[in-house]
Amino acid sequence: MIDSEVTSFTVTIGGPVEVKWESFDGSEERRITEKSQIVAFSGRTYLDEESGEPLELSVYLQDGSDTQHLYALGVRGGILKYEYHERNDALWLIVEYSSPRRLNDAELESLVRFTEGQWYDGAGANFAGDLADENSGTGPLGHPTRVHISQSP
Repeated sequence: MIDSEVTSFTVTIGGPVEVKWESFDGSEERRITEKSQIVAFSGRTYLDEESGEPLELSVYLQDGSDTQHLYALGVRGGILKYEYHERNDALWLIVEYSSPRRLNDAELESLVRFTEGQWYDGAGANFAGDLADENSGTGPLGHPTRVHISQSP
């Protein structure tokens, strides 16, 4: 199948995250290794506070001069979610976007930089913080320890 026959591509950016407990004042922390505690975060999706629907990061692409071209191209989605990967025995933070075509290297790099920014000081950080607040200080990091990128029809 050639790209011109495909109606859209899925761009997946993600990777494994650590699950940690941190004291309220931040003076203590420990890594969580108990599988049942890690798996408990699988399936959690970052929701918009007002609508309760999954928040699509792509709406913020139009805000930056370095990412407006991606929004204009038709890149949509960008929902943050945690998935447990049995094969890696790890919790992964996954963000999936849809694109009307395969992104070129420069476009993909812009999307990855944008997504990493969201992980560190945007939705990812908020999501991780909300989960930790709900779980007595235990929550997954809002960013992967290493990043994996794929594009598929």
